[in-house]
Parts: sequence; C-alpha cells; structure tokens
Amino acid sequence: MGGFGSALKKIFNQKRGHLVSAWKFRSHTILFSSSVVEDIDNDQQDEILFGTKTGEITCLTMQGMPKWKFNVHENLTETEMFFFDPESMNAINASPLVTDINNDGKKEVIFGSETGNVYCLNHFGQLLWKYKAESSIKGAVADFTLNGKSFLVFGSIDQHLYVLNSAGNMVWKIKAKSVIESTPCVMHDHILFGTDDGTLYCVDFKGNLLWGYKTKGKIIAQPVVEKLQGTDEYTVVVGSYDGYLYAFDMSGNLKWKFNAFGPIAEKVTLCDVNSDNKQEIFFGSCNNLIYALNCNGDKLWEYETNFWVVAPVIVADIDNDGRFEVIAGSYDNAVYVLDSEGKYDLDYVPGLSGVVQQAGHYTDIMTQDPGNVVGTKILDYQSDGIIVGMAYSQKNNVFIVNEKQGEVEALSFVEEKG
Repeated sequence: MGGFGSALKKIFNQKRGHLVSAWKFRSHTILFSSSVVEDIDNDQQDEILFGTKTGEITCLTMQGMPKWKFNVHENLTETEMFFFDPESMNAINASPLVTDINNDGKKEVIFGSETGNVYCLNHFGQLLWKYKAESSIKGAVADFTLNGKSFLVFGSIDQHLYVLNSAGNMVWKIKAKSVIESTPCVMHDHILFGTDDGTLYCVDFKGNLLWGYKTKGKIIAQPVVEKLQGTDEYTVVVGSYDGYLYAFDMSGNLKWKFNAFGPIAEKVTLCDVNSDNKQEIFFGSCNNLIYALNCNGDKLWEYETNFWVVAPVIVADIDNDGRFEVIAGSYDNAVYVLDSEGKYDLDYVPGLSGVVQQAGHYTDIMTQDPGNVVGTKILDYQSDGIIVGMAYSQKNNVFIVNEKQGEVEALSFVEEKG
C-alpha cells in the first residue's frame, strides 16, 4: 500500500493515553518564565529551579518537595524606590542559568533581577557573589568559555550588554541603541542578542560589532544558532514582535523569513523529527498558533490554540515509540501534545465512502486540499492557569509546567493498555 497505507495510519493510529498530574507546588506569587531542570548537586537526580515576582529562587526535588529557597531582598534608596514598583522590585523575570562557572566541579545558579543585580549561588542556594548593573535585567544570563576561562553575558534595560568573569567582576560592557530584554546566544566567537528597537546584534568576545539587522518589532526572544540543513553551515534563527521568524547566516545575511502573523516572544526549538539529517523548527506565537517549519522556512503545519503561545515548545518522544511529539503550553490554560510530523488531511479516501473526519483536528471544517499535512492534536491537559513556562526532564519523562498565578505542576504521560 506504500504511501496510501502510511496516510491511513496517520489518520487512524492515534496514541492511547493521557497526561496526568504527579504533583503541584504553590509558590503563592506570580511566575514569569520556565523552570530549569538540572542535576545541580551531582547526585544523579534532577532538580527544578524557578524564580518569582517577589524575588525568590526555589529549588525543588523531582517529587515537588522544596530543597532550598533564596530570597532577593535589596535595600534601595528613596531615589531608587521611585523607579520601581514595590510589589515587583525584586522580581526574577527569566529562568536561572545552571552551570559550573568557576570550574570547581560543582554547578552554580545564576540569575538577574528587576533591581539590576546578578546573583551567583552555590548548589546549596548560598550566595557566592552579586554584581549590580545600572538597571533592570529582563532576560536570562548566558555563559561562554574563552581560553579555558568561563564568562557570563547578559543585557539590561540600561541598553548595555555586560560580560562578567567567573568571580562576578565586569570585563567589559557595550551600549546598544535600545533596551535589551532578550537573552544572549553564544556560538563560537559570536554573541547574538536582540533589542527593543528591533535590532539583532552580533558582536565578538571583545564587544566589537560584527553585524546588525533591523526588524520592525522588538526582539525579546533568544536567538538560536544551529546547523539546520545537515551541512557545516550554521544558521541564526530568531523571532520578532513584527510577527516574522528570521534566519541569517553567520555573516548576517538574511536567508529567509516566515510570517507568523503574530509576535514571537520565545526562542524556537529545533529537532530532526523525520530522520532526514535536517532540523525542523517549532515555535509558538501570539496569534494563538503553534508552527512547524522545515529548514528552509517553509511551513509544514500549524495548530490553533485558544490564546497566545509564549512558553518555549518542547519536542520529545513521550511514549518511547520512536516518534517525536510536540508539547506546548498556551495562555488558554492548556498543554497540547501534537504529532511532530503532522497528519494527512484527506477529504476523500479511495475505497471509503463519504468524508473522513479526523478526531483531534483543531477545526470541524476540512479546508485543506487532499494530501496536505496539518497540525494534529494527540491529547491535551487543562491546567488551572495561564501557562508561562515549560520544561522537560528526559531522565524522568516529566513535564514541568509553570502557571502565571504561581503553581508549578509536574505532568507525565500514562499509556492506556489494551
């Protein structure tokens, strides 16, 4: 039967199972971003770390039990207080970085805050050092290695990109033309970051400008650099609030752009889901859609949710059947599990009478031409709040869902027998 048999399988062979909640942790304050799942203390067990609006970094076990908590409490002057909302002045807006920054064989936890401080904690949650920038830090801190030494890089509302050494001392800073909210991406000797005037900058490890590209909307998403096409050529992929996803070569030449028709707030996820040695591109947007593109920027499929998708998309084989699934959280409170390769939408199947209607399709009306691939829902899970972050523990096959109102929830896939 060849391709026709494959098409029928894609229509009728749905996964049998559901997502279940293993536990919930209530932080009792607002969350802005994803958790980080890492083994921070080398005990062969993952931990979960996240920051809050009130300035707390919490470390949980994979069973949802607190291990430690670090509180950010800065004593500001009356002048400084004038520029901050008292309820969020210590807010941690982005996910923490977990890395062995001082090369001692133990991992540190590094993050920035609304007051402009960068904190470095040991794996027990104890402060090692902090550094004060001139203004708020919205994005996450990134790291890189140069001549065997580790460095940190981050942007600030003061328009500066900062580089610190492993002891928290500034090595250099450069000023952009606009606010920096995005998390930098480091690849080889390139540092890439976006700004609120829509510019994607690329600088070297000394802060010298290599190139820049101006989009028509602010860039708060982290750029991603990867070999998309199975060659040695790297490609920079980043989304903008102008609704486009952009792809550049490492010299800053535009390779292609894709119109997502809505702001893109988070980095893309790359994965070769069909084993063709080329990366597929997955991301959400603020027009309520989840997209899958091929390495050339052509749309493979889209799937419509009921609200914005701003949390990073996860691609994983959740049931160990050799096929990848796409997992995405939405502002509509739902977690969606989609077929990563999409499914054929056939209005008419030879040998079958009438129209074949697919369970799980996001619309009741078939509008695609026969043979087109569409985004297809396998299953979903309804959470209690707006989903602002998603993380995945491959070791435990567990999804960590961060909800804006303060809940951190662990979800796992349970397969139905029979």
